[in-house]
Amino acid sequence: MPLSNLILVAIPDEWSPQVCQYLEQLGLSILTARSQDEALATIQQQKDLHGIIIVSDWAMSTQIDGTDGIIKLVQGKMPTVTIITKTSRQQSGYRYMDEVFFPPYHEYLSGPFDLEALKACMRKIGML
Repeated sequence: MPLSNLILVAIPDEWSPQVCQYLEQLGLSILTARSQDEALATIQQQKDLHGIIIVSDWAMSTQIDGTDGIIKLVQGKMPTVTIITKTSRQQSGYRYMDEVFFPPYHEYLSGPFDLEALKACMRKIGML
């Protein structure tokens, strides 16, 4: 498998096994991150990433201290699908749209989500 198909999956453990298994069935190589810090470190260290699937709680800027989120780091550089959580919707209102939706490289889905919808988003932004 070429490294150009390497996808970072940075989502909570309850979704990760199903998503990873599905992506592997599509022929993609997967790296996982179990926290925001681990996702950030992987993005900074791994030069062969072809895309990121990340939960909004880890992708968005921090409202408390104004720290830029992971999306700001990869904006316009790497295809990214952000999974919007209930927590992000409640805490940010619709601000998450301003943080994660930057076509043509970035798409979003609301959790819970359908794997076929994830695949469609990935195709739309060139991750597949």
